[in-house]
Amino acid sequence: MPDKLVGRAVQVHVVGSEVRMAHFGEVVATHDLVAPGESSIKDEHYGGARRPPRRKPRPRTPAEKAICALGRWARPS
Repeated sequence: MPDKLVGRAVQVHVVGSEVRMAHFGEVVATHDLVAPGESSIKDEHYGGARRPPRRKPRPRTPAEKAICALGRWARPS
């Protein structure tokens, strides 16, 4: 959703494999339909690439701790 519409009412429609958001009848965003728990984010909704998080990861499970133990090799490129 474009950040200019945060907090506003929009209509959400699923059409085939696409999710469409409309504001007063005008389609303002489309995203691919993804599985539950996944996300479909478009950088252009935020004015360009998003900044990486400022906080350090907080691993909780043994698997998360093992990945973080890899150090910089575990970071996305």
